[in-house]
Amino acid sequence: MRDLLRARTRSRDLARAIAALLGLAISTGLVDAFLSGALDDFTDDDLSEVDLTGTDLVGIFWSLDGTRWPRDTDMEELRGRSRRRPPTPVSTL
Repeated sequence: MRDLLRARTRSRDLARAIAALLGLAISTGLVDAFLSGALDDFTDDDLSEVDLTGTDLVGIFWSLDGTRWPRDTDMEELRGRSRRRPPTPVSTL
């Protein structure tokens, strides 16, 4: 129990620090976003104007059809460094 309390306190402190670095006024939900991978999901993002030089792309999610990359991105090299993720099952109601 004591370790859990310590971990929660530490995660709140880290979320506040990250929110400050990102210029966010509040950090509510930031820990959940990190844990769920929401901040690693670039499957529908336009990165065409972003300088990715030296950027570690390990662990991010991207889509061949949805992610827009800078013109000089070597897609074959990027695919070679990537691992295919199985599609997320769509729930039917």
